[in-house]
Amino acid sequence: MVERQFAGVELLRALADELKLPLVQIARTAELAEPEMAGRELRTIETAAGNALRMIDGYLLVTALGKQPQLDLSPVSVTATMYDVAQELYDLSKLYDTEIDIRVKGSPGQVMAHAVALQTALTSLAYTFLTGGLKGKQQVITLMAQHTKQGITAGVLSTYAHVTAEDLQSARDLYGRAQQPAGGITQNSGVGLYVADNLFTAMESPLRVIKSGRKTGMAATLLPSHQLALL
Repeated sequence: MVERQFAGVELLRALADELKLPLVQIARTAELAEPEMAGRELRTIETAAGNALRMIDGYLLVTALGKQPQLDLSPVSVTATMYDVAQELYDLSKLYDTEIDIRVKGSPGQVMAHAVALQTALTSLAYTFLTGGLKGKQQVITLMAQHTKQGITAGVLSTYAHVTAEDLQSARDLYGRAQQPAGGITQNSGVGLYVADNLFTAMESPLRVIKSGRKTGMAATLLPSHQLALL
């Protein structure tokens, strides 16, 4: 019981760290912004704050779904979800000088998933890579999906990230026990990875490390909706 309470405190501290950036920006803008710059600066604040709040919403979704014995799954379009994620992170990608592209191989079609959980998981995973890179170093983040023999693989690749299976396992071992559990993957608190990992696991599609060319990242394999209908 004490260990679980400690883990919860550490995670909430990590969430608080994510909220520090917009709060600092608010204070700095109030102090220095010129009238003609106010619109642009406020847009920056709105974008950063919005994405920090998404992390809180993602964590709340993890805790809410964790109380359910089984998730309600329904057919969900992976491609449409990825376009929604790209649109959701567009403003933030401009702040970080990051390009977001979408790569679809084959005909992924629909998968059996929890629609909100799938979009939140992919958004959180992309957020982890987007905000975890080196400032001033441009990167390209790819939202990818492809049809494989095992099912539909969906995930996120980055030109900056150099992720290994050991990094992912280390992050899982340190969730709730360190302020930066995913130090081998991202320079931020790793809350986005925690959210994505738990949501994919709740859909019985755990994350794994993937590589494509010079890009590395993480993905999960989901069951096609037509395949489930045959079971």
